[in-house]
Amino acid sequence: MPEPSVTDLGPPCFRVLVRLPDRPGALGSAASRIGALQGDVIGFEIVERGLEWAIDEFVVTFPPDVPLDLLTRELTDDGATILGITPMHDAPIDAVISGLQAATELLSSSDRTSVLAALSGESARLLRADWAVVMAADEPPPRPGPGESQLTRSLSNDQSLVVGRRMPFSEGDAERLAALVELGEVVLGRLGS
Repeated sequence: MPEPSVTDLGPPCFRVLVRLPDRPGALGSAASRIGALQGDVIGFEIVERGLEWAIDEFVVTFPPDVPLDLLTRELTDDGATILGITPMHDAPIDAVISGLQAATELLSSSDRTSVLAALSGESARLLRADWAVVMAADEPPPRPGPGESQLTRSLSNDQSLVVGRRMPFSEGDAERLAALVELGEVVLGRLGS
């Protein structure tokens, strides 16, 4: 039985990535402004922190008639910088469970081809990317589309894993990708690849 999509689960669902000033009340204020627009925060993650800022990801449902530009105005009026708003077509994922599922997929791979396929597929899923590809290290990576970000990790076999999406990647995303690639390298080593 296929997993239900977000549209099966209720109102439209979006990932909202914001940079907030790192001050008491900033997070609560952003959540309140989302609520004032009849948005329901159903997921949240602190993605990254700096000295005076934090990057946070909200997973939010909104009634279909709420214009997203109104959300942008509300949050930027409160000092936030919108880094991206993207619709979610799949149910929100739990980061820990998703990481364990990615590890299971890699560890159950039986040959080099399936390890590389798992690295590509699981990195896209784990990082909520639009695409991922394993390619020869000496090939130029795909050109990013408008507003698209990419992460690249080298593999020890003269290949690279390139991941892209329409929202910026954080340091945390880069660390997750590095850990996934490291596990893939261990599996490849055990297979003698």
